[in-house]
Amino acid sequence: MKPPAAAAATREAVACGATTILSIAAGVSIATLSAAAGPGVAVIRAMPAEIDGYRVIPIVVDDHSDDG
Repeated sequence: MKPPAAAAATREAVACGATTILSIAAGVSIATLSAAAGPGVAVIRAMPAEIDGYRVIPIVVDDHSDDG
């Protein structure tokens, strides 16, 4: 999916009952995804990368995922 569609896809997933959203979409902030998900939905971003020859996957969790 293209980054502009990520918020709509997040809203649709939550409407279908998702309680956790995991995104690897480049160019989409966790704030954008969290706003689309709404309260009580855990939002996690993982971005595969290569740093100094090592393949890593940094993971960021929205610190408001337990609100609501």
